[in-house]
Amino acid sequence: MEFAEGGEPPFFTEAATPVLCIALPLAPYETKLHQDIRFLHTLLYSYAQKLRLFAFVEAPAQTLRERVLLYLKHLSPTHEICKIETAVLQLRCSRRQLQRVLQTLCVSGQIEKVDRGRYRLAVEGQKKEKLE
Repeated sequence: MEFAEGGEPPFFTEAATPVLCIALPLAPYETKLHQDIRFLHTLLYSYAQKLRLFAFVEAPAQTLRERVLLYLKHLSPTHEICKIETAVLQLRCSRRQLQRVLQTLCVSGQIEKVDRGRYRLAVEGQKKEKLE
């Protein structure tokens, strides 16, 4: 957003683990970055992901349960939640709220727990077999 609109970004990021970061001052490189197609495509991809999250998950879903199911069906390429921390940030909820919803969805057979912190959308055939 800072590159596209200028000014200070409205968000911040805090690393939970040690990371290596690269900072690029925009002023001296702005003209060059506006001409860099790969850089612009990366920004477009990032913006598209954010819009997709809003369009498929945030807007149509009123409950966290609905948001989780929409996220698994439409946004996760593997139809999985692999890390609870990442899902908490994307679904904008607390860890406890998400864990409650995941437990409810597991009990109902809509999702299955694959491993610790990893959940997958249940396949229709598997869901029917579990109920029998």
